[in-house]
Amino acid sequence: MRNAAADTRTGEFLNQKFELRELLESSEVHDTYRALDRTNASEVKVRLLRPEFALQSTVVQRFVRAPKTVAGWKHPNVAQVFSVESDETGIPYVVEEYLQGETLAHMLQNFPGGMPLGVAMAVVSPVLEAMAAAHKRGIIHGRLDSEHVLIAKVGSGSVPKVIAFG
Repeated sequence: MRNAAADTRTGEFLNQKFELRELLESSEVHDTYRALDRTNASEVKVRLLRPEFALQSTVVQRFVRAPKTVAGWKHPNVAQVFSVESDETGIPYVVEEYLQGETLAHMLQNFPGGMPLGVAMAVVSPVLEAMAAAHKRGIIHGRLDSEHVLIAKVGSGSVPKVIAFG
């Protein structure tokens, strides 16, 4: 991961629609921001390919392939991908549902003796339903593990959501 101090795009607008408000994380290939969708005043998550990779066709294809496959598909236990777009300079980005919560990997740390069966079933059953629905549509996650299941805060409760298809 890159240092957050390397962030240079917070405060910028993408296509006059998305205001990048906060750098959430940086990886080797992309930066992830909390952003404001100015068309409907909602918070979204934007994954923006780093500029140095924008001309590497294999990296660009890998970055957009899975999100394009799930864009627009709705399932209550899948983090929604709204769109895959490019900024004014041609750098691709993915606009997703902004969720807060903790990963299943982090949650598991709270259960050193093992997660109680009822809690495990409350997490695993919806995830299995989401994956079955995805597979029916020919969508493969590719790397489902505890880091790619988010226990999202929704209202006063929580909902397991599969994240990061691809």
